[in-house]
Amino acid sequence: MVEQLATNFPEELDNLTNPAGTDSLAGHAQQHANTNDAIEALQTKVGVDGSTDATSLDYRIAALEEAPPSTEAKIIYQVVKNATGSTIAKGKAVYVSGAVGASGHMEISLASNASESSSSKTFGITRAQILNGADGEIVSEGLLQGINTVGANDGDPVWLGTSGNLIFGLANKPSSPNHLVFLGIVIRGGQENAGSMFVKIQNGFEIEELHNVSITNPQNGDFLQYNSSTSTWQNINLDLTYAKDEDVALINTHLGLAGNNDLTVNGIENKTAVDEFSKTAYRTVQYKLQISKDNEYITSDILILNDGTNVNISESNIISNTENNLANVTFEENSGIISLNVTPISGSVTARYYRTALKI
Repeated sequence: MVEQLATNFPEELDNLTNPAGTDSLAGHAQQHANTNDAIEALQTKVGVDGSTDATSLDYRIAALEEAPPSTEAKIIYQVVKNATGSTIAKGKAVYVSGAVGASGHMEISLASNASESSSSKTFGITRAQILNGADGEIVSEGLLQGINTVGANDGDPVWLGTSGNLIFGLANKPSSPNHLVFLGIVIRGGQENAGSMFVKIQNGFEIEELHNVSITNPQNGDFLQYNSSTSTWQNINLDLTYAKDEDVALINTHLGLAGNNDLTVNGIENKTAVDEFSKTAYRTVQYKLQISKDNEYITSDILILNDGTNVNISESNIISNTENNLANVTFEENSGIISLNVTPISGSVTARYYRTALKI
């Protein structure tokens, strides 16, 4: 009677016993079963042609043949497990979403620039298709070949998109609120199945993640100010509110500063409110105003005292390079809003100004 043996390969070598001539048919049958099990285990380890099993010799040899020895030596890759519930295709950006017990293997999911959790842990790009529940390889640094680079040019930067997709080129660089993750550089662009890139992942940072910035409970209207005692930039809230005008866009009604020190309103042909502020916000307001038409200019300082009842106005420092009056400038109140109005005398004019103010 031939002893029944369990097939231990590939964890360890099997010790199969040859049948003797005196063995029964039942023993012979068991010996054949053991042999068949061993042959199947060996075939699995060797792998079929084009195997996608990352543990098979066929897969590993194909991976070695895919890149020249001079580049293969520079590739850093990791063996990971796909526990997403679906197959992950080759050339997909992934992030670390878990671990397989004490095995040292990481579990991966498709990375996405849509959130911090799915972008900040971006770890590599799949080297080949990884079936659900199977182990596979991801390249965390080095040359990755045989990927789709249609739409990319040689030398283009590669950015993280959604669902593990790659975004090529500076023109398509993701912007806030999407998270910026640099994945590498296109080496061979414009190829559907024979493209390549050099993987070099660099995760972008939120401003509060910088080592010399300390942000606590951020609110609308916060500013950063430098604190020399701690050598950090810290957020402060100035309780800002904004008023919107169709000609001026956003105006800062807390500081009384419009735009980047000045604003320009072009093509004024009719009476136009170029600026406005709340009567309940400011007591004293000062404008520097310039009106121009072609090569004619008039500039002046206008000081306003708002006493809550009347709007008192004084204009001074009037300078002009023309004797023509280009426009009439008036201030009007409507529903608690004081507006600066420019009415051209003839033709189209341009108004340029900046405003400073003292609060009530």
